[in-house]
Amino acid sequence: MLLFTCPQCDRRCKSLSGLKRHQNSVHGDDPGLSIPVAELQKLYHPNLNGTYNVLDIPLFSFSSGRRCDRHGVSIPPNTAPEVPTTKADDDWSPFTSRAGFELAEFMFTDAELSQKKIDKLLELWAATLVPHGDSPPITSHQNLHQQIDTIDLGNVRWENTCLKYKGPLPMTTRPPEWKTTVYDVWYRDPRQVIMNILASPDLKEHIDYAPYQEFYGEKRQYSNVMSGDWSWRQSVCFVHPMFLLSF
Repeated sequence: MLLFTCPQCDRRCKSLSGLKRHQNSVHGDDPGLSIPVAELQKLYHPNLNGTYNVLDIPLFSFSSGRRCDRHGVSIPPNTAPEVPTTKADDDWSPFTSRAGFELAEFMFTDAELSQKKIDKLLELWAATLVPHGDSPPITSHQNLHQQIDTIDLGNVRWENTCLKYKGPLPMTTRPPEWKTTVYDVWYRDPRQVIMNILASPDLKEHIDYAPYQEFYGEKRQYSNVMSGDWSWRQSVCFVHPMFLLSF
């Protein structure tokens, strides 16, 4: 069995992805692989080359990968990516100032204060500022939550809905509790979460956007979903109104 050896501690891993996980968790930085990167051959799906092919097959349509913008509109293969806008160093919005941001981070993240304690702390602070005609950058726990909720950097708002079983209930026995309970469900829009992940420049070198097969010599390497057979088979398909044939 092919093993990958960590150059720092001689730990042996069964796969390249396992070696990378070990290095990230134990050593922090990537000190290099025991096999040269040049010896790893990465083959992307031949149909995912930015072109669009049309086959004249009755009742079928043929689709393949194409480059597109955030709205799904096709763009030329060499189109430069959109450059995300960056905030100025002194822009702490939606917080009023750096002090407001750090105060919110301390109360909500570090100290994890209760709503009652947040209000008490802010009341004491506000009392010291009355002689100066000023007020704290945050006035209450409601104001704190409002400012946090309006952060738009990679944020997807929480949504709420209620679920309840609406099927038939037994006539002679007491129904199980789950059939009569109303469940309060909080969730985020998965589509928007994925869009934010793909749009993050910090992940640019850590995401494979197209299926691929990676080999070390003749041995196949598996590291994530895009390196697997399922993604490869789903990349190009014939679509029929009644069924789907993938290859």
